[in-house]
Amino acid sequence: MNESFATAAVNTSATGIPTVTIIVTQRERTSLTKRSLENILTDTSEPFRLIYVDGGTPDHIGAYLEHRKVDAGFSIVRQQGWLWPNAARNLALSTVDTKYIVFIDNDVVVEPGWLQKLVACAEETGAALVGPLYLWSDGVDEARIHMSGGTLTRIDTPNGIALHERHDDINAPLSRRAELNRGPCDFLEYHCMLVRTDFLRSIGGLSETIVSVHEHIDIALAATKAGEAIVMEPASAVTYLAFAPYLLSDLAFFRWRWNAQAADESIRAFCKKWDLADDDAAFSGVRNFVHTHASALDPLLPDPKSVRPAAPLAAHDIRQNLYGLLTQASAQGYVKEDLENLSSAYNAAMTMFAGGFRPCARPFIAHCTGTASALVAFGFAPRLAVAGLLHAAYSHAPLGPQPSAALQDLANQLRATFGDRVERLIRSYSRLQLDPQTWQATHPLDTLTLDDAETIAIAIANSIDECAAGEPLFSAKRLPAANWIAYAHAVATALGVPSFAETLARLSEVTPPAGFDMRRPLGESFRLVKGGLAPMAHGAFRAWDKIQSAPMELPPARAGSLSR
Repeated sequence: MNESFATAAVNTSATGIPTVTIIVTQRERTSLTKRSLENILTDTSEPFRLIYVDGGTPDHIGAYLEHRKVDAGFSIVRQQGWLWPNAARNLALSTVDTKYIVFIDNDVVVEPGWLQKLVACAEETGAALVGPLYLWSDGVDEARIHMSGGTLTRIDTPNGIALHERHDDINAPLSRRAELNRGPCDFLEYHCMLVRTDFLRSIGGLSETIVSVHEHIDIALAATKAGEAIVMEPASAVTYLAFAPYLLSDLAFFRWRWNAQAADESIRAFCKKWDLADDDAAFSGVRNFVHTHASALDPLLPDPKSVRPAAPLAAHDIRQNLYGLLTQASAQGYVKEDLENLSSAYNAAMTMFAGGFRPCARPFIAHCTGTASALVAFGFAPRLAVAGLLHAAYSHAPLGPQPSAALQDLANQLRATFGDRVERLIRSYSRLQLDPQTWQATHPLDTLTLDDAETIAIAIANSIDECAAGEPLFSAKRLPAANWIAYAHAVATALGVPSFAETLARLSEVTPPAGFDMRRPLGESFRLVKGGLAPMAHGAFRAWDKIQSAPMELPPARAGSLSR
């Protein structure tokens, strides 16, 4: 390995002739393509050629690329269907005639001068691989360090040599950058990586059997085996937009990209190639990342035990009590922790909605359970089932004489007991319910985020329960509008469960038998109070939420738990 990083060299880019080709590939989504590409194109501190590798891009993004390449002068390598990362990178290699290649993902933004500094580092060190300082953020808040190069450790085990990886300085504040210096490291990442073209060709290109994980470790080991240097250059930085919202349109590609079976195949191919042990000590972290990354984003369980219903459910499939809900969840593959969270959410709902009834005179807790059941039946993620049980917390829980303070306390307890994400989901659903028509109009399908889709899923489940219980037959409650059912079907189809919305459509068509007439004049839920009935719903949420939606932190949660 080259131990000296002060080797003199002539930077041929000073002639204005590009010495580097940027190859942009699709990491796990396409919705950030325009933002990333436009950002890359704005920095002209270093001449470059650019190739965008397009595999399975949605039509509107493909049209943008075709239009933009004319003005910007880049080229597109296109193949039908999604591409594994190394296969995508290899597709572009045959057209490269520059000294260097920079592989960069389509969900990364760069800082001014980033490329010039990477090329200068490569010229001065002769390194085969050069990487920037990797940052990550949502693209709005200040970034933190994702990695300042990586460290590999070889450990002898009874099963062979295990290779452990570490991201140096992961999650360190940006201020840490001032303390970092150019230097060697064991590996870089394909978020952004400069590779010397002659080295890449000398190893026959990138391994396509390592499809989804550890492809960055593979090229690092190849460089080390060849005696080549791997250098991290903190003067250059790029930001991986890891926390920017995902769109619903990203979901199908994301699921394919992080398929657990593909990750296992990658690990097996990697271990075979480098004669390494495939054991939990070495790869549990990688497998856990794939599972956690997929389940944290996907609104559905990645691997339910039972097959999701292909046909619409019947009314009797919607459970109305805790035992039925937990039995249904267990059969679907929810783990012990999930069942405990559902039980805690049920207890919280029972406390909040005690003495409450739906307009059809059904206990309110039965509606909450039915909403969760509709989500569980289709294998939605546990966070959605919990939010389904508590979906009416902000609109129907009793508030007392100080509604704003009560709502604040409720928010704190929801966050403390069930987590920030569940609380945000319940709040988002409450906003939708304030004005469903306006919400739908301001959330068109092509810009829906996955968080929006989860909100809609709860709304669909809410209506499924109402229709399954016959509420529109017993009360003044209206049936879902045709345009809402069509909207719901489009969302459910994109989520991969069209029969979820078809269940709502079928149940909303139920008609009463001849002579049936038990309709009550009530259109809203109520509580029994001395002297009659009192509405459960209140109007305090809108004003409180408007204040809370300002960029400020909620106060710490008070001691206690809603599940008690």
